[in-house]
Amino acid sequence: MMIVLYIFMGIFALFLLLVLLLIVLKKINDKKTEQDVLKFIVKNPDRASFYVMENGKILVNTGAEIKRPLASVVKIMVLAEFAEQVSAGMIDVAEEVHLSSLNRFYIPKTDGGAHSKWLDNLKEQGLDLEAKCTLKEVARGMILYSSNANTEFLIEKLGLEAINHRIQEWGLEQHDLIYPLSSSMLIPSYLMDTLDLSKKQVAAYIADISYSDYANKASEIFNLLQSDEEGKWIDQLNRQETSGLKLQELWSAKLPGSTVQEYAHMLADIQEGKLLSEQAQPIFHELMEIKLKNPEPFIYVGQKGGSSISIINQVIYSEDMNGNKIQFALFIHDPFGADRIWLNKKFDLFINKFFKDEPFKQQVVEALA
Repeated sequence: MMIVLYIFMGIFALFLLLVLLLIVLKKINDKKTEQDVLKFIVKNPDRASFYVMENGKILVNTGAEIKRPLASVVKIMVLAEFAEQVSAGMIDVAEEVHLSSLNRFYIPKTDGGAHSKWLDNLKEQGLDLEAKCTLKEVARGMILYSSNANTEFLIEKLGLEAINHRIQEWGLEQHDLIYPLSSSMLIPSYLMDTLDLSKKQVAAYIADISYSDYANKASEIFNLLQSDEEGKWIDQLNRQETSGLKLQELWSAKLPGSTVQEYAHMLADIQEGKLLSEQAQPIFHELMEIKLKNPEPFIYVGQKGGSSISIINQVIYSEDMNGNKIQFALFIHDPFGADRIWLNKKFDLFINKFFKDEPFKQQVVEALA
C-alpha cells in the first residue's frame, strides 16, 4: 500500500514540476520581443530564410536559395490563375456558389478555424449560410481568411493543370507544382485503409515517398471528395489517430515549396506589371491588399501568410507615399518545440517593427549583412 502511495506522490510531484516549468517558460516567452525574433533568424540559418528588396536593391539575403515548404503562401498562385481566368472571361467573379459545394472540401479542426471565421464574416454581412456567395467572395475567403476548403474549391474550378502551368509559364524554377492541399491532410488515414498500414508504417511510407507520388495520392483523395456531397469520405478519413505531431510534421515538410528569393522577385514583378495581364492586375491586387487601420505611410500593402505546426511564413509587398516599394519574404521551418510557441506570438511584432521603425529595419539589415 505504501509503495502505491509513494508512486502516486512521485507522479504528482512530477506533474507539479511540469506545471511550474510551463509557467516559467510562458513568463520568459511573454517577455520576448522583435529582438528575439531577429536573434533567432541570425542564429538559425538552417531553419530561417529571409529576403527583402527595396526599390530593386537587396537589403536582406539569408538562406535565399533554400527551398522551404510554403503552406498557405502558395495560395498566391491560385489567386494569380483566378485573376487571369476572370480577365479572360473564362469565369465570372459574380457567379454564385452554393456554400454546400465548399463543404465537400471542409475538413473540421484542421485549419485553425479559418473557414469558420470566414463564414462568421459572411453572417455579419447578412448572408444566409444556407444560400450562396459570389466566386469573388470565395477567393477573398481563401486569401484573407486562408480557408483551405475555398482553396480546394478554386482548384477544382480553375483546374490544377492551369495553376501549375502558370507556375511554369512564370519561370518559377524552384517552385514545386502544387496539389490539393486540404485533401493531402487525409493521406495518412487513406493509406492506413487502402494499404492496411499501421500508424508507424504510414509515417515511414510518407517520409520515403517521392513528391510526385505524394501529390498523386492527394489528387486521388481530391477526386473522391469532389463527388461526395454527403461528406462520407471526410467522416471516414478525418480521424484523431492520424493527427499526431509526427504525421503533422511530415505533412508540413511535404507541402509545395519554393524560396524566399523566388517569391520576393515574383512579387516585385507583379508590382511592376510584368507577370499578370493588364486586366488581371486590379483583380489580383484587390484581393491581395489589406485594409490597414493606420495606413500611413503606405499607399497599399499586399500580404499572405502560411503556417502549420512547424511552419511560420509571411510574404509582403508594399508601396509608401514616397514611392518606395518593398518586397519581403520570411520563411521559418521546423523550429524547436519551445521556439514554435513564442515565434508564432512575436512574428507579427517583428514584421510591424521592420516596416514602421526605420532604425529597427537598419538593425535587421546590418545584423544579416
